[in-house]
Amino acid sequence: MRKHLRPLPGWSAAFALAGLAALACEHSPGAPSSSGVPDRILPTVTAILSYPMNGDLLAGAAIAAGQSLGVHADAHDDRRVAWIGTETHLVSGNQAFDHADSVAIPDSATHVTLDLTFTAPAGLAGAMIMRVFVRDAGGNRVTTNATPNPVSIYEVVSPSAPSATLRDQGDVAYDGKRGVLYVTDPDDLAVRVLPVATLASVTTLRPPGRPRGVDLTASGDSLVVTLDSSRSLAVYDLSAASGSWTLLPLPADTIGLAPAHLAIGKSNRALVGMTTDDYRGTPQVLEHDFATGAERWRTDLPTTPRSPTWLAQVFRDFKGSVMVLVGDRTVMFDVASDAYLPYTSQGALLAADSAGDRFFLGGVSAIQLTDRGFDWFTPYAQSDVVALSSRGDSAFFRYWTASGQGLVREVRLADGVAQQALLFGSIPDRLLYVPGRHPRLLVFAFGSVYSVALDSLPPLPAPPASARELLAASLHVAGLHTVH
Repeated sequence: MRKHLRPLPGWSAAFALAGLAALACEHSPGAPSSSGVPDRILPTVTAILSYPMNGDLLAGAAIAAGQSLGVHADAHDDRRVAWIGTETHLVSGNQAFDHADSVAIPDSATHVTLDLTFTAPAGLAGAMIMRVFVRDAGGNRVTTNATPNPVSIYEVVSPSAPSATLRDQGDVAYDGKRGVLYVTDPDDLAVRVLPVATLASVTTLRPPGRPRGVDLTASGDSLVVTLDSSRSLAVYDLSAASGSWTLLPLPADTIGLAPAHLAIGKSNRALVGMTTDDYRGTPQVLEHDFATGAERWRTDLPTTPRSPTWLAQVFRDFKGSVMVLVGDRTVMFDVASDAYLPYTSQGALLAADSAGDRFFLGGVSAIQLTDRGFDWFTPYAQSDVVALSSRGDSAFFRYWTASGQGLVREVRLADGVAQQALLFGSIPDRLLYVPGRHPRLLVFAFGSVYSVALDSLPPLPAPPASARELLAASLHVAGLHTVH
């Protein structure tokens, strides 16, 4: 028989005191039950958290102040479930707060389900671990972490950041020597140059053709763009007082493909993806050596588990040590060994970013290169627009609100904790992390770009004196059911 106990408005003080008192006088495991037979079988309990989705993508276990998550606990015992309760541990700033609550089960139920709602209070940004425990009539107690854990409670910040309007956004490249960003505008046959710190006084370079991909040579003294209209590379001398373009025609192929994206490694050799808008076939990758002028077709794409059948993007890490080719499969090229890494991974258009030895592929798969090859690691969240910090220790994920605003949430990759999210008026379609003493996050959104100084964001508020009371008042019982 299934019995529904009256829904409770919240964990009451009486329940909390009763639960703590019961824990203080628990019997040891295996204590005799009322029948006199020792109860040596432990109860079981599972607990699952449900939390808001952002943009139909897994946003990780994270909620903003005012948002709610659900807790569903399911407890079983062979004789009787006597108590069920929760333990909440929250680290906010450099302080930790704990809250425990429980309720006695008044009848001889062998199966109990508990549903709760947790609403994140304002001013308590941090990482929360929620546990559910169950005790049977014989004094056996079992505790489990609700999954997923930890849960991040983050503050939403509207950053004060300079912005600029871009007519069209093709490929981008950051110039650390000069502190500027290059953005190709294929429709206007232009390359925009923007000072990253201010985004003011945008200037325009006019290459001799339609620009697509863009990168800098290893020395940082030349800008290189691909020109699909003339099947060439155009090189602009940045070290000269008045720069000029040099045209480098590329060898013809039998298909008539044009250069699209490119990446230049620290060896000063470029991988150029040759394609057209409607081409679907074996990717054609041309290598160009800027030191010698030598060129060759790279036909050594890996075939395990299968080779890619089309190519959409080429990008590199901050150091120019690894280049990544993305299409229906993703492949990685190691510059030092002059060879592709011996695997392919399911790819996605517009792979996120790369930093150090960590990479996000399409914002969903996350790998770390090692001396042995590579390992997968847990990104804690997913999004199709991601940027990685230069050390690879945190990632920025793009989401959006129900009202259509954009959210960029920073996630610490060691534990998945997010304590802050940046709010924008429109949904970002590209993120770029700019390293340096004062790192910035460039946010591209519907024809605009914002430059957010990460070290000037407002600090997280200190937890209020009533933090424990706020934590206790945030958890409410939605339903308690027993089955006999």
